[in-house]
Amino acid sequence: MVLSVQYMRAIAAFLVVIHHCAWKGRQYSSDPWGGFTVGECGVDLFFVISGYIMCRATSGRRISFPAFMRARALRILPLYWLLSLVALGVFLVAPQWVNSQGGETRILDSFLLWPSGARFLINNGWTLSYEFLFYGIFGLGLLLPGIFRLGVPMLAIVMLVTSARWLPAGNAAVAFLTHPLLLEFAMGMAAYVLLSRTAWTRAWSYAATLVGAAGLAWVNQHGPLGARPFYYGVPCALLFLGLVGLEEDFVRQRSAPWSRFLHAIGDSSYSLYLVHSFALGIGVIALRAVGLTRHGHAFALGLAFVSLVAGLACYHGVEQPLSRFLKRAFAPRTVPGGTSIGHRDA
Repeated sequence: MVLSVQYMRAIAAFLVVIHHCAWKGRQYSSDPWGGFTVGECGVDLFFVISGYIMCRATSGRRISFPAFMRARALRILPLYWLLSLVALGVFLVAPQWVNSQGGETRILDSFLLWPSGARFLINNGWTLSYEFLFYGIFGLGLLLPGIFRLGVPMLAIVMLVTSARWLPAGNAAVAFLTHPLLLEFAMGMAAYVLLSRTAWTRAWSYAATLVGAAGLAWVNQHGPLGARPFYYGVPCALLFLGLVGLEEDFVRQRSAPWSRFLHAIGDSSYSLYLVHSFALGIGVIALRAVGLTRHGHAFALGLAFVSLVAGLACYHGVEQPLSRFLKRAFAPRTVPGGTSIGHRDA
């Protein structure tokens, strides 16, 4: 357990929740958090975290590609599929509740995480498509020796993104395979290399944290500039480097109430990320019934609170029992000549 990473999982999930609460506020009430425009960078922070964690979880271990992908599928898909079934039930009864922003929703694409350009039953699922693309690239790198295990996947990501200029535009598959967001996974991998193989100091950690926070503050004030990996990815990667570099400080404070709170939200971050869209819909109905839509800040805070509670409830009531069941049913086996990787490693 890396406490700083756990905290950043909590922060990333909550940023996404705040972003969607602000959107609901504009839709049903006033615009209470209109001055905060960078909540969507929680997705970018998640991608950086994934790049780092995959490197850390597989460091020094011989893992086959099938075993790696099986572990990732067991970690990601069961809860996503279960909640997608719930969303499908809602969609069949009241499709406008599932896709309030319009556009085509494709059921099969939703379950396969197929990036066709249509919306998923759980709209946040689009990020999982990129996660699995990254897992595929990273997992193939595990077949290589030494420094090539990390170097080749990072180079492959850069080559994929830069190849977009020579490939036909307007094709959904090409757009997906060459999307600049992939660079944020490579940033997480680079962060692992820097933190594990260089003399990274506390001074550098403080500097990276301040520069990263200042970068996001600038984007919040002035708006995006350039491509998303530049205006969100780089500040998030710097924040990540800085906070992981201060891990010892967080360990000393791990019994503090704020630390236990962030730890709990970090545990439930995946559940929170997936289930908060359901919670927002229910929260809107409940808060409208008591007249809170007239009070923008109270309305948005109420939605955020409902989302956090739903995320914790889903984690303890669904994700954890499901994980325990899957551990018993699909216990990871040792790969001949190496070691296994369990589906809860990241």
